[in-house]
Amino acid sequence: MSTRFKSRDPGVSWFDWIMTFALSWLTAGLFLDVWAHAHITVLETFFTSWHAVFYSGFCIVSGVLFTAMFINQRRGLYWVDSVPRGYWLASLGVLVFSLGGVGDMFWHIQFGVETSIEATFSPTHLLLAVGMGLMFTGPFRSAWHRKDTEKARWINWLPVVLSLVYLVSLTSILTAFSHPIVNPLAGIRFHPSGELAKEVGVIGIVVTTSIITSATQLTLIRWTPPLGTFTVFFSLNSALVGFISSEYPVLLVVGVGISGVFADLIAYALKPSRTKPVAFRIFAFVVPGLWAAFYFIAIEVSDGIWWAIHLWGGAVFLSAITGWLISYLLIPPLLVSDIRPTKS
Repeated sequence: MSTRFKSRDPGVSWFDWIMTFALSWLTAGLFLDVWAHAHITVLETFFTSWHAVFYSGFCIVSGVLFTAMFINQRRGLYWVDSVPRGYWLASLGVLVFSLGGVGDMFWHIQFGVETSIEATFSPTHLLLAVGMGLMFTGPFRSAWHRKDTEKARWINWLPVVLSLVYLVSLTSILTAFSHPIVNPLAGIRFHPSGELAKEVGVIGIVVTTSIITSATQLTLIRWTPPLGTFTVFFSLNSALVGFISSEYPVLLVVGVGISGVFADLIAYALKPSRTKPVAFRIFAFVVPGLWAAFYFIAIEVSDGIWWAIHLWGGAVFLSAITGWLISYLLIPPLLVSDIRPTKS
């Protein structure tokens, strides 16, 4: 006689909190490791204290996932239901990360330890990044699939915000060579860099605001985030990125955080959503522009801007336009056939 197994979705918020703690440990190790690659010129071994924090965080994340699988299968759940919905890709991320970690060790032994921009584009580091991206988005995907009300509450919302912050911060590391907080190229101390500093600087600002506004718009498609969401999101992301920078990050973090406050107020006033496309597009246009504008204000206060107003003003406007265009990918305009029913 065959055993009948139950099938259910064990996705509950307490598991998201456990995973968020584990992912926070992994994120701390990641940024310690990046800081070491950026500030310590000679790294002769794979076995370092920051690697210990980094890989122990990975062990905690994988331990939480596989313990949940084991316990839930022992309770009679199908293996596909043994982790909350949305976490199977995180489990795949564990396997991808494992391959990258082993490969990274042999890569370091064979070719030495990378520094500066080399560490970003090392093949094994990119494989690690793919695995981390899948793990970081576990709480976000889990919440996305749950039958929650669209209006989120902080008790269940913070893991979602942190999940998104960790993912965006990971992309910030991959683009650190042009990230406006890591390399504030509009500041006076970068003036000798000349035209290249202008070109890379504008690209970095537009790319960064594009990534951030894509993440913020995605949350508005699914939820009505509680007040304070974008302040936490912008501030924490900029603080993590500022940690690996040696260029006056404190004022930049404050400036970006203030833009998050305004983003919260705009979202509270307009209530942008997929059912309110006009409000959504206004939010998509204004918020990245505010991010860039407050960033330049922080640069001016801390060091002074050597870029001409034509350049930094254009960077603000280009960021806003890019955010507006991204909104059309998430909420495409209606077709005529959607508005006027066709005649049979």
